[in-house]
Amino acid sequence: MSASIMNRFSMLVRPCKWKTGKLYGQLPENSFADLDLVRAGTKYVMNSAGVLVLRAANEPAFGYRYDGANVVQNGLRIERAATNLILRSEEFTNAAWNKVRTTITANTHTAPDNNLTADTLTVNATGACRLNQVRTGLTAGQEFVFSVYVKAGNVSEFSLDGLDSGESISSSARFNLATNAITIIGSNYVQSGTIEDAPNGFKRCVARMIIPVGQTTLNANIQAFPAVLNNNIIIWGAQLETGRVATTYKATTTGSVTGVADAYSKTGLSSILNNTTREGTIYLVLRRDLQSAAAELLSLTQAAGSTTNRLLLATTADDRIRAVVTNGGVDQADIQSAATQSGTIHVAFAYKDNDCQLYLNGASVGTDTGVTIPSNLAELFLGGVNVTNNAHYWMRLYGYCPERLTTAQIASLYTNLQSAA
Repeated sequence: MSASIMNRFSMLVRPCKWKTGKLYGQLPENSFADLDLVRAGTKYVMNSAGVLVLRAANEPAFGYRYDGANVVQNGLRIERAATNLILRSEEFTNAAWNKVRTTITANTHTAPDNNLTADTLTVNATGACRLNQVRTGLTAGQEFVFSVYVKAGNVSEFSLDGLDSGESISSSARFNLATNAITIIGSNYVQSGTIEDAPNGFKRCVARMIIPVGQTTLNANIQAFPAVLNNNIIIWGAQLETGRVATTYKATTTGSVTGVADAYSKTGLSSILNNTTREGTIYLVLRRDLQSAAAELLSLTQAAGSTTNRLLLATTADDRIRAVVTNGGVDQADIQSAATQSGTIHVAFAYKDNDCQLYLNGASVGTDTGVTIPSNLAELFLGGVNVTNNAHYWMRLYGYCPERLTTAQIASLYTNLQSAA
């Protein structure tokens, strides 16, 4: 890490210590950098031992991920509210799941949360097999994400399917658990798929779906492939939710379950933020997936109780990064990257009057030289506070420097932070 540049920062939060309702910062060493968390619900994340665990309500959801065979830090999970519409998400023997040419044997394997609750799906007759739940009363264009934790049985392929009520219109995302290959078959419902490693040999497989024109039903189906007698896979933790990206898993029984948004905030920061010369640099390191969804908040710095004076870092609806300056209710700057952004991203926004610049991964992506910076900034928000669209990312670092760092300094900072990550 470039110590000489980091020493210029007056606020630094790198998620590593927390308690209920609080995420501790590193700079300053008093409580000014400690963020308050409001999340009235639990959240699943993977811990350092490679096991899915539940973080308690108002407990920061720091998590890990697989990088090959290694478990590595992923950061602090910040995401929108979302509802799992599937019933009995871990009980595939239950009557909530329709079964055709399919036998479910309960609790045969250790699930990603280390409990013996994963079930075996076995084809009991050759032909298209069905394990599904049906949503009705939908409209064309509605978007859903269907996800399941799956482990290879005696076959390593299976599909997540979207079908109409009569099963005459369908499409599939076929997953190869051995190679991580995904094949999209048809386009009536399923648009794309993703796959990621999960604990205990499972993989979380995700299919993004759109309700076709003229349809009002979604039959969300799981089937082993090939659908031949006695072929089997291991399944756990099904989730169906609206939107374009899978949120953290929410277990259900008799009804749907909603996971509430993560809302981190800090007020009373007027002495930390540079309101005298109205300049500074916001530095945010995050990991995110491509979503092409509604624009989402990354960070918000604003006047006390008001969004009419603010500095906003966000995504656009087509996955570009943007920086917005609003003063007196008037947008002074709206700088946007030209390319979509996913994976690990270093976002830096350096600003002062008539000199604003947005950087991604150490390189400038846009400037604005006709800007008046607001002079009464006092609050910081990460996640769903005072905004309509909520974030969906892993936060690795947040920093604030009371100086408008130069292009060379930001490039140096990126190089050193990247090597230290």
